[in-house]
Amino acid sequence: MKIKWTKNIIKTGGFAGVQGGWMDSNTELTLEEPGVGKVSIDGLDADGFVGGAFIGYGWRGISGFFAVEANLGVSNAKADLRDGDYKGELEAGTTYGAGILMGRDLVGDGAVFLRLGWQETEFELSERYPALGYAWNKEKRHGGPRAGIGVVLPASSTLDWRLEWYKTWYEDLDYSDVPGMEVVLEPTESIFSAGVSFRF
Repeated sequence: MKIKWTKNIIKTGGFAGVQGGWMDSNTELTLEEPGVGKVSIDGLDADGFVGGAFIGYGWRGISGFFAVEANLGVSNAKADLRDGDYKGELEAGTTYGAGILMGRDLVGDGAVFLRLGWQETEFELSERYPALGYAWNKEKRHGGPRAGIGVVLPASSTLDWRLEWYKTWYEDLDYSDVPGMEVVLEPTESIFSAGVSFRF
């Protein structure tokens, strides 16, 4: 039996679901030390899996929908930087955020939507230089705007499949506690995810 999207799939009400995918993070690392100068390292990639849950509420329009959504997730994305005896490591952790979804019906049973929101993600930066007896690590939570595009397809009268790509531009934060020294991290991430949503 064919499900008519405009009558049964996108409608006013709540929804919740889970999703998982692949995270590709491109990070700019800037090091500045008195008497040495500034060094910028671009392309420090933290790649890995990301997964989580979401919940929201949507309103049906004439030919589309508008929804607000909150999310919570975790990632195992990691990047390593090695130079001789030096080792640097960047790791992404827990993440949460909120956004709005603006969608429009497709021909047939489906809808395409745009996402705009704000995301907060925890990153851990560590450095080790055994030859100098130097080692430290610190965690900070970066925030930034998120934008993306996705497609929703019906699986049943109450379940939907969701495919989505989105990008987040995080703020730059200084990880150094040493006066006059800066260790600035500015991540940018792209995520492709797939999930399932239950409407209630």
